[in-house]
Amino acid sequence: MTILLLIVFSFTYHTISLDGNLSGFDDDELVYQDAAYDSYWQGNELYGVYVTWDRSNLYLGVSYKVQNNAVLLVLDPGRNRGVNDINNLDWYPRNFQFYGMNADILCALWNADLSTGGVREILAKDRTQPLRGVEIINNGASGDSSALMVKIPFSVIYGDNGIPVGVKLKLVALIAGSDHSTGGDAIPDNENIGTSSAIRRYIQITLDSNMDSVPDDSIEVSRVTEVVTYPKRMLKLSQFDILPRKLEAGFPLTVNFRVTDYSFAKLYIMSENGKKIYEKYFDSLEPENLNTFTWSPSPSLPQGIYFVVINLNDIVSEKKAFFYKR
Repeated sequence: MTILLLIVFSFTYHTISLDGNLSGFDDDELVYQDAAYDSYWQGNELYGVYVTWDRSNLYLGVSYKVQNNAVLLVLDPGRNRGVNDINNLDWYPRNFQFYGMNADILCALWNADLSTGGVREILAKDRTQPLRGVEIINNGASGDSSALMVKIPFSVIYGDNGIPVGVKLKLVALIAGSDHSTGGDAIPDNENIGTSSAIRRYIQITLDSNMDSVPDDSIEVSRVTEVVTYPKRMLKLSQFDILPRKLEAGFPLTVNFRVTDYSFAKLYIMSENGKKIYEKYFDSLEPENLNTFTWSPSPSLPQGIYFVVINLNDIVSEKKAFFYKR
């Protein structure tokens, strides 16, 4: 009986008290330890990211130092939500584009002052809302070594039906400047941080390695953690179709397209003389996923030649023409 109790005890979840000093995390829950002096901005450093969980809650920790800059912790908990560009958010907009993960939940504060921050979920490219039911604590001051700790109930992230089977948590920690600026340091290290807005490396943690829709209770966090790098690809359209090519009044036009890399896109319907008839924005496009758009022209639209224009992240544009017959 004694042996059985010891075995059960060794496999229990790890519950953390948010004390602001990160002492509750075990050694294997330091999922990434950053170099002490690798920041692009002197006096602003990320030192480490900590992650663990119990049956009900996810616990996160970031050790850092900032002076008149922001600390961001960006999460993709595998909900198939979020955005790939956070430069137009209504809260902590920063010039980062994420490749290989979605920015879904954002933890942030400015100058080590928690009164300026909190935890929000990202609803759209320009809209966030506070994430209810979370706890967050910060211990430190501007210019000092500090610690940010966050507790998020799994039910807040995934609802009451359990986590998705085999779900993986992706995350990146960043030091960033003021609104619409880039960053000075990242965990994990990202190429050209300080000059580039592209984030292509992130921490990935498997929360449900035994595929039972319950957070694992017998796994060392370090064993289910990896750093993933998403390779740089040439952004372009790999598919662009419109149907029909001859459109009659009362019938819709369908546009199908795919992109080669994570991006956003603007789609326009243009007249032959360059007048914009319609505009639609596509957020968080994923590589090679089929994107479909259906447009029904106004009955008053004049007969003639029209163009479909797709602009990818202000980099690539393509045109296809169709004839509209009233």
